[in-house]
Amino acid sequence: MLASALAMDKARAKAMFRSAGIPTPRGVLLRDGRDSLDPDGLGGYPLVVKPNSEGSSVGVHIVEGPEALHQAMEDAFHYGPILVEEYVPGREVTVAVLSGKALPVVEVIPESGFYDYRHKYTKGETRYEVPARLEPLLAAEAARLGELAFGVLGCAGVARVDFRLTEEGNFFCLR
Repeated sequence: MLASALAMDKARAKAMFRSAGIPTPRGVLLRDGRDSLDPDGLGGYPLVVKPNSEGSSVGVHIVEGPEALHQAMEDAFHYGPILVEEYVPGREVTVAVLSGKALPVVEVIPESGFYDYRHKYTKGETRYEVPARLEPLLAAEAARLGELAFGVLGCAGVARVDFRLTEEGNFFCLR
């Protein structure tokens, strides 16, 4: 139960990942609309705005500039505290971990936009490549990081760990 709670709290999970050496995008937890945000401190735009404790990409926005930031934050605050993160361009991959052992890496390829709620639950909106077309060393690194994230949160049974893979071959754990 504790592992599930930690995994659902994005800010706490990110802190645990960082302490274990798992790369994760820079982010700021905002508890309400009075908290201040410095987009430049997160690398500037685009930014990712999302509820801190929701799943299935509910309330997630990729914000391209300051004119869209207020509306994205207002929408995400409907779900409670929010996390604003640097946007990491690249491929989306996921690692299922079963009893501490990574299964083959999967690449998630939305037909358009990003892997939001609609793309997750509407047939034909996303392709999944299993196993992902990765160099063996990259696949091994994704598996290693997935297993490490599973252990850091104290997971048991099965979990899925999502990553962005940059063009330079760096993984960033999204949670």
